[in-house]
Parts: sequence; C-alpha cells; structure tokens
Amino acid sequence: MIPHSRVSSRYPPYTCSMDESIEFVSSAFRHTISEEDIRWVMKYPLYEDLMEGYLNKYLVLGRTY
Repeated sequence: MIPHSRVSSRYPPYTCSMDESIEFVSSAFRHTISEEDIRWVMKYPLYEDLMEGYLNKYLVLGRTY
C-alpha cells in the first residue's frame, strides 16, 4: 500500500516540464514499455518519491494507456 502522503495529488492535470532531463536506459524498455509510455508516466505520475541515497534520482510509478 502506498502511503497517502506519497500519492500524487497532481493526477491528471500535472504537466511535466523536465522532459530534457529524462534519461532512458536499456532496462527501462523491458516488458514492452516504450519511450512514449515512460513520458506518459512522467507527465501523469500516480506516485513519486526521491530515492534513498540520491539527491536527484526519483522513483516514479504510473499507469500507461
């Protein structure tokens, strides 16, 4: 269960302006996930959190359509 405080309240009107900083690595495309899917999740995240031990690396979860 995702803690309520971590669930994004910006879904779906949230727009992502950091498109240039998305770094795609080959492991991101496993299980038929596309670059378009990743961009969608970044634009409409359901959950996001700073990863432990990093200053600028985030865990972002979402649903593709």
